[in-house]
Parts: sequence; C-alpha cells; structure tokens
Amino acid sequence: MQTTYTRLAIKVLRRMQPKKAKHIRDAINVISVDPFAEHANVSALKGEHNAFRLRAGDWRVIYTVDQTIEILNVVRVAPRGEVYK
Repeated sequence: MQTTYTRLAIKVLRRMQPKKAKHIRDAINVISVDPFAEHANVSALKGEHNAFRLRAGDWRVIYTVDQTIEILNVVRVAPRGEVYK
C-alpha cells in the first residue's frame, strides 16, 4: 500500500531526532504492508472512519486508510500530549 504524508507530518519528522524519526517511519512501513491486520501499537480512533493511531514511544501518529485507492495517509505526528488537541 502506498504511503503519503501531510506537510505537517513531514515538517515534524524532519525536525525531530533522526533516530526517533527513523523509528516512526519504520513503524509506518510495517503497518503499510497490511494496515488492517492486528498490530500491537495501533488502535482505531473513535468517531472517525478508517482513522487510526500508532503509538511509537512517547510519540503518536494519526493516519487514515483509503482502501479504494490503497493509500495510507499519515495525517499528524506529535508527542502524546499534543496529538489529540
């Protein structure tokens, strides 16, 4: 499945520590192979259709999945306390 990133997600990943950014990108790549399989650090967001949260240490990644065109869109990357605001 193809993965896309919003401008905000790209900006945050570029500014964070390279080791942590690589960890997050690797986790996203694992999920993009089969986004609907059961993953330990992924949960569905309530009230949103095909929207999920990935937990990567103290960081959270909010992403959506469009099955019709097979795209996983990374919407937001932020520390745990800021991602839901």
